[in-house]
Formats: sequence, C-alpha cells, structure tokens
Amino acid sequence: MSKTALRKELEQMTAAQLRDIILDAYGARPEIKEYFEFFLNPDADKLIERQSALAARELTRIKWGRSRARATVLKRLVRNVVSLNPGPEAEMRMMMEVLSAIGSTACYVDLTAPLENYAVALARCILDTGERAMLADKAHTMLDAFLTDSTYRLAFRRFIAENIGKM
Repeated sequence: MSKTALRKELEQMTAAQLRDIILDAYGARPEIKEYFEFFLNPDADKLIERQSALAARELTRIKWGRSRARATVLKRLVRNVVSLNPGPEAEMRMMMEVLSAIGSTACYVDLTAPLENYAVALARCILDTGERAMLADKAHTMLDAFLTDSTYRLAFRRFIAENIGKM
C-alpha cells in the first residue's frame, strides 16, 4: 500500500479507530514499539546503550578462536539507531560504540573478512556523517582517539587507518 492510499484510509477513520490501530501495532511489532518509545521520549543515550549491548552480545559469538559475529546484524543495529533520527552526534557515537566493540573483540579472536571490512566501512561512515553535519572535527577526534588507543590491537588499528587513508 502506498503512502497516499494509507493517508486516504486514515483520513476516513475516527480518532478512536486510529488509536486502536496504533495500540494494536504497538503491541504486535517490536520495531513499532521501539519507534514510539523513542518518539515519545527521545533519549538517544538509552537507545545507544541498548543497541550497543546487543552489538556486544553479537560479538561474543566465537568458535575455535574465530569470531562468528555477523556483520549484517551489526549493520542492522546501527541502521536501527540511524532510522530514528537521533541526530548526527548520536549516530556517530553509535557507530563508534560498534567500532570499539569490534576492536575489543579483535584483541582476543581473529575477525572474519566481512567483519573487518565492516569496521572500515563504519570508520568511513563516521567521517562522512561528521562532514555532512559540519562535525568533521569531532568525527576526526573520535577516530584519532580510537586509532591511538593502545587497548586495541595494533594490527587492527593499522588495518583501519590504512583503509580509510589516515596513515
């Protein structure tokens, strides 16, 4: 159904019918529940904390010393935050949280190539988001702090730096 068709249907409904539809959708779909919770009480920190915890949980999937984390799941978590439009600073912070979690995982297990490539894509996306929102200095500061932090494995930091052109 297109937006215009949906709009026409909604215009024909009473306020009580609209309320019932919204409450039914709220109870039936977790995505809608998350959207309305953020829409009614926009707390970006809480949203980022919840999605970061899910990312950390995904990154604990390990077998035989190799990470089994799925880059697609991590992409979806970042996309969930971005889709709610919390602002460019919150978006960059979420991306940085996931990148840091990937870096922490790289300290004790080998990462798969898709996960390493996603880490590079995240670093580039942080820079792009910062430039689009006129926050390039903040984006570069966040990434520089990550790339110079000795808690992450040197080989991983070099891999990120070389692939985003920071070396």
